[in-house]
Amino acid sequence: MKKYILLLLAFWLVGRGQNFAQNNTKTLSECLQIAMDSNLSIAVAREGVAFSHEKSREASSTIRPKIFTAFDYRLYGNLPTQLLPADAFGGPSGVYKEAEFGVPHILNLNVQANYPLYNPAARAAVSVARLGALSAELQVQKRAKKPCLQSVRPIIRRRLLQIRCFF
Repeated sequence: MKKYILLLLAFWLVGRGQNFAQNNTKTLSECLQIAMDSNLSIAVAREGVAFSHEKSREASSTIRPKIFTAFDYRLYGNLPTQLLPADAFGGPSGVYKEAEFGVPHILNLNVQANYPLYNPAARAAVSVARLGALSAELQVQKRAKKPCLQSVRPIIRRRLLQIRCFF
């Protein structure tokens, strides 16, 4: 009895699944969009375009002006002391006084600016990187046509068979 119920349930589920699949019709543009979205070679080519654009930006950064800065702050709590004779400061002779040399705060700021006036190698690298980005975009367009043709080809064949059968 259990086998009969399980078998009946399995056939019912398969039948329901086929009904859902049959009611799921799509237009040609929807099918093409699904093919474009699910094609891995197109996704890889799009990532290649993004990579090429970043490489182009990296190459163009070599000919831009650059500014380098460095900042240093030091605080000395214990300054070194030295004993000096007090008579040098107007005090009694034979007495020594502690004197601190230096300042407790040290601040250092360094700014450097570079502007490349003429760098033919960098300019050539920029132009090559821009051409690489353009070729990657053309590669995406080339790969995008392939799924469209693969999706449309069965429809065209079916239509041709219908025309042949009609005559």
